Amino acid sequence: MSGWARALSLAAVLVVMACLVPAATASLHAEETLASQFAEFKQKHGRVYGSAAEEAFRLSVFRANLFLARLHAAANPHATFGVTPFSDLTREGAQPPWSACRPSWASISGIPWNGRARGGAPRGGKPAPTTNGTDSARRVGN
Repeated sequence: MSGWARALSLAAVLVVMACLVPAATASLHAEETLASQFAEFKQKHGRVYGSAAEEAFRLSVFRANLFLARLHAAANPHATFGVTPFSDLTREGAQPPWSACRPSWASISGIPWNGRARGGAPRGGKPAPTTNGTDSARRVGN
């Protein structure tokens, strides 16, 4: 390899390394910021995790939820998105307790939890009155 080729390849390596150092520094800074945000979140909302593994899992969920909040904030600048008391919960864990409270008798009786019989007719089997100008609203009682 000639002297010029060696110097050129050394210059190329230095340019690549010069580009990678700021990226690595930014990544390290982002991790430090994330860690401080997570520590502040835990302190503010009184979170204490049972093990280091659970804390690591909750940190990864927190990171993903923060990323989603930033995506939503970029898509809708008029709304505010960020850290909430639910930021360490998965989608399944953030469901309100009453969301799973569907009547267990619904599948037996044929009436789903929203009060409509199968097929969309309200209880009683008669169609709902319409207001679109037809006479079906007058025939409901027949």
